[in-house]
Amino acid sequence: MARGTRFNHLRLLELSPFERGPRGGWRFGAKRISDAVVDRLVASRRAEIRNGRVIPARPPTTDGGAMAP
Repeated sequence: MARGTRFNHLRLLELSPFERGPRGGWRFGAKRISDAVVDRLVASRRAEIRNGRVIPARPPTTDGGAMAP
């Protein structure tokens, strides 16, 4: 996969979640997103699957708990 294509999928995901298609796979409007793309986004922790939708992953919270005296 080309490097630019990966970032285009991240940009699409920021606009709206990917939804499970009626015959499998993932959809962004009329555009089909392959399972492999979603697998890579989830494996890299840039996205997560919730309730049949792929959404951007939330950044980890840093409250400094480990550094507190």
